[in-house]
Amino acid sequence: MFSASGLTDIYYPMSAELYYAESKQDELGVIQKTWVLDRVIRCSIISSMSDKTLTGELKNSGPMFQYNSDVLLRTNEDIQKKKNGSIFSITEILLTNVKDPAGKVVWLEKNQKATQYELKTFVPSYNGFHEVEFYRGYLARSTRQNEVLY
Repeated sequence: MFSASGLTDIYYPMSAELYYAESKQDELGVIQKTWVLDRVIRCSIISSMSDKTLTGELKNSGPMFQYNSDVLLRTNEDIQKKKNGSIFSITEILLTNVKDPAGKVVWLEKNQKATQYELKTFVPSYNGFHEVEFYRGYLARSTRQNEVLY
């Protein structure tokens, strides 16, 4: 039958590391962000282009090509809340190290480091009793892939 975790393993077979930004102002007034690992979440993540061909992922802007690797997130955890209950805005949340059910990293950069994603939207989905059933999010590949240093 089902494992001890029930349907969670079926609905959320993947995992991702969840980081929150801690911002501090230096002596010159410049805001410095450091990313702190909060927890690993259970989730399901698919490419936002999963129903299209590869040509939809490549955009031409003059002589340069831009690769779109945006993904759709589904989880049963409110990732805007840290373990300690603090609330963070979506601009202060980063996910990385997305792993499939076998524990292999799904998206890698050319330097073989896990792709880092910024949260763009995050909304609850409700059941028929107006209770939160799960959360949906839209993640975009960060243009700064060195935000989280391993």
